[in-house]
Amino acid sequence: MEKELKDIKVQNKILQDQNDELKTTVETSSSKRDENLLSLIREVQDTKKMIAASQEKKWWEFWK
Repeated sequence: MEKELKDIKVQNKILQDQNDELKTTVETSSSKRDENLLSLIREVQDTKKMIAASQEKKWWEFWK
């Protein structure tokens, strides 16, 4: 009975370690995903600003 209890404790410890590793991996990958998403959003915003600026008419071009 004690041997089984020790085995269960060892298995539990192994599972906890695996869970911690998985949690770290998920947090790291979600952080990288968030950084990539923010970078992409910034690029899109910059592109939209550049397009808007290129389409904007100057005050002296009002007759066009």
